[in-house]
Amino acid sequence: MNTAQKTIAAEQATAATKNQAVVVGIIRECTVCKIYCVVSHNYKELYKSKQGKYIDWFNVQCYNSFSEETFVSIIKNGYPSNKIVMGMESGQFDEKTFKNVINMLKNLQLKYRNMGGVFDWEYLDAPPSKTDPSLWCRLIKNNI
Repeated sequence: MNTAQKTIAAEQATAATKNQAVVVGIIRECTVCKIYCVVSHNYKELYKSKQGKYIDWFNVQCYNSFSEETFVSIIKNGYPSNKIVMGMESGQFDEKTFKNVINMLKNLQLKYRNMGGVFDWEYLDAPPSKTDPSLWCRLIKNNI
């Protein structure tokens, strides 16, 4: 086993003891949101490098952590709000709880007028209506 393989194995074992998913790849603290996940690059280093000027936005998968607190922690970690596109997962919200998303986005818009945007994973059943994902688009568009 080479050094890289040993590092991956050790990090996977550490993640497993923290009840994190064990997958093939390097698991370490994400430099964007400070949550343990699989990362192939240090995005902060990349963004601050000379190639960083070519990054238009970061699609941040905030699945199960789609919140104002997550967005603010990303900004406090040195990323500009206009380059952060927060990702939510359809199954995380329903018709009732989606109102919280709209209120959160309104609050973020007051604090960060140039928020990068929002995307939904599994758009076909995007809340609040499992049968009309275009409603998600209209509500998001009207609130950011």
